Amino acid sequence: MSSAYLVLDDGRIFEGESWACTGEAYGEAVFSTGMTGYQETLTDPSYYKQVVVMTAPHIGNTGMNSEDEESRRIWVSGFVVRNPSPTVSNWRSQRSLEDDLVANNVVGIKGVDTRALTLHLRDRGAMRVGIFSDTKLSREEMVVKVRNSEQMSGAYLVEDVTTPQSYIVAAVGDRKFKVAALDLGIKAATPRNMSQRGIEVHLLPANTTFDELKANGFDGLFLSNGPGDPSTMDSVVQLVRNALEESFPIFGICFGHQILGRALGFDTYKLRFGHRGINQPVLNKEKNRVEITAQNHGFAVEAPTDGVFTTVYGPGMVTHVCLNDGVVDNDCTLPSCLQYLAQPNTRWAYHNAPYTLLDQILQGATGFTNNQYFFQKIGTPCGISGLFVNSGYNKIFYSTPRNMAKFGLLLQNEGLWNGTTIIPDTYHALMTTLSQTMNESYGYLTWLNGQSSYMVPESQWVLPGMMAPHAPNESYAALGKNGQIINVSPNENITWIRMGNGNSSLISLSLWDNIWSKLQYIQCSNSTEELQDTQWVTIKNNGNIPEVYFRNLELNYSLMDVLGRSKEVDPLGTPFLSDLSNGLYTLSCPSHPEWKMEKIWIQH
Repeated sequence: MSSAYLVLDDGRIFEGESWACTGEAYGEAVFSTGMTGYQETLTDPSYYKQVVVMTAPHIGNTGMNSEDEESRRIWVSGFVVRNPSPTVSNWRSQRSLEDDLVANNVVGIKGVDTRALTLHLRDRGAMRVGIFSDTKLSREEMVVKVRNSEQMSGAYLVEDVTTPQSYIVAAVGDRKFKVAALDLGIKAATPRNMSQRGIEVHLLPANTTFDELKANGFDGLFLSNGPGDPSTMDSVVQLVRNALEESFPIFGICFGHQILGRALGFDTYKLRFGHRGINQPVLNKEKNRVEITAQNHGFAVEAPTDGVFTTVYGPGMVTHVCLNDGVVDNDCTLPSCLQYLAQPNTRWAYHNAPYTLLDQILQGATGFTNNQYFFQKIGTPCGISGLFVNSGYNKIFYSTPRNMAKFGLLLQNEGLWNGTTIIPDTYHALMTTLSQTMNESYGYLTWLNGQSSYMVPESQWVLPGMMAPHAPNESYAALGKNGQIINVSPNENITWIRMGNGNSSLISLSLWDNIWSKLQYIQCSNSTEELQDTQWVTIKNNGNIPEVYFRNLELNYSLMDVLGRSKEVDPLGTPFLSDLSNGLYTLSCPSHPEWKMEKIWIQH
């Protein structure tokens, strides 16, 4: 057994131990919260090219059997667990989990804090990952290899999982229907359950033509689950359109449902986190009740979720909506995504489309591109460099921390730069005051602290309290893509920024408060003279080595930096701070927890 590493493409590395096969494995990192069902997950073709993280700490105690397999093999690229069971204790078990992983050449890793890993993926979204065991690669080399691996967006994987030739699952009892099931990565449970309802299921390869469907007299067409990006399935989409034109009954699930959506004229998009596991809440709009479902998909259909929509094949409607995120794309500018949902001033929702559409209006009115207009009005006068780059539906501004800080200082100075008005004071006032009455914490393109409640994107929930309790009440922030923040506090005369991580979908709200919880300790001082109000400690510089002298030699102390890293202090010892960098520290006495001195400035 050797060390193993799980490496995410945002640079985060988890260390564990090799398990199952050793070597390297790459895929999309996804997690499953089920305490059971790992065999069904492993053998589900929808997990092809994915590295599955089991959130439950104990996996493998029920072993493996032939009855619960969903296909002919294990499809996952890698498997991540915390504590694999050393023994198998189930009367149905025929083999151990590790034996099957080895037989299928699956690289695994154990000893990983899978719940911490799940929280990380929950915050940052699905991303590429690699498992490395028995390797001599450096951490930097492992990260590079992960970032050079294939992405799930744009992946065409169906040809690897579909059946090579057709076969039949006979109906149990009297045959009621004869259905063609297009195998895009189907699970064995699907035709089995159909057969128990009197359906004779004909499993067909993914390259089946519509002429072949018509020639066999099927009562309907079923589109199965499967792996990959539905935007790559043009040939199957055309097959479905041919079937729709002739009023051929069609139904689908998961990947097949997304393909049906594409055939109706809608686009598909990659979900930020995916819907996986056994506890996904879904609103049944027809019955107005919540249903708990099992799901596994990373893409969704861009279809209007309210009212009846029209297609060239007839009217349609969305009857079920996932309550975790509504599966609504907050970037989409297609007409199908821009539906009238409520009377003005009766509903608040966040959507990026208005900003994208405003770019088009701006260009039509001025004749300038987004970049040209920005640099004429703001960039050149303020010395801000950068570039707006198209990213999907959006235009993302790529720049440096210093340049983003300049924009924050422009806001802090109420639109003035070197005495010149860049942003009119009237507009600045609008930016920093409430824009409507539903979300008390949202101004014009800025989020306002110090309010009694707030709402967050992709939710209609009103949350009590301030958005950032540790931040000054009058502070406000521009929250950008992937955790980008420009934060301004006029009273504290502070502007700080956080650059976004392009490999994540991190929401900035919690970061805003977390950063202020650290900044509240910072005192921008160049000397220790201000610390003389304490009778406990004196700090002085002795050459290049700072020394600390204590007046109470009977006590030990703990020194902690703003990131929470601590160092025990022996007052009778020699100078001990030479390994610490300049900055602010908190001094406390473990034996007297009520005593704390929060502003200790160390300066070499």
